[in-house]
Amino acid sequence: MAKKLNWGSGIAIFYGVFFITVLLFVFYTFYLNWDLVTEDYYKKEITYQEQIDKKIRTEKLSKNIFINFLEKEKKIKIVFPEKFSDENMEGIILLYRPSNAALDKKIDLELNAQGMQTIDCKNLHPGNWRIKISWTFNNVQYYYEQQIIL
Repeated sequence: MAKKLNWGSGIAIFYGVFFITVLLFVFYTFYLNWDLVTEDYYKKEITYQEQIDKKIRTEKLSKNIFINFLEKEKKIKIVFPEKFSDENMEGIILLYRPSNAALDKKIDLELNAQGMQTIDCKNLHPGNWRIKISWTFNNVQYYYEQQIIL
C-alpha cells in the first residue's frame, strides 16, 4: 500500500523546490551579459545639457531629417534638409543596438549632392536599432535620434 504524504512533508517539498529554484535563478544571473548603455556614462551625464541643446536646435529646423528603411534593398536612407547639403558639414552616424553593444556601428556622415546618405544593412542583425546622428554645420552642433526596426 502506498503511504499518503502528510502536510509536513508537503511543506518540506515546497520549500525544497523553492530553494532550488532561487539557487538556479542566482546562478543564471551570473552568466547574463550586462551591457552598459555607454562605457563612460558618468562623463556623458555631465555633458548631457549640451546634448539637450543640440536636440532643441534640431527641433527648431523648418524641415527635419527623414530616415527610411528600404526593405527590398536592405538599406537605410537618410535625407537631410536642403540647408545641410553643403560641404561645411561633418558628423557621425551611430547605429546603436540597445540589446548588444558589440553590434554598434559608427559611420562617417558623407552626404551626396542631394543631401542624402544610404547605409547598407545586409550585415546588420534584424531587430530594434537606434540611429543617432550628430553633426556640425557652420560651427553649430545638431543631434537627431530615431528608432528603426530592421
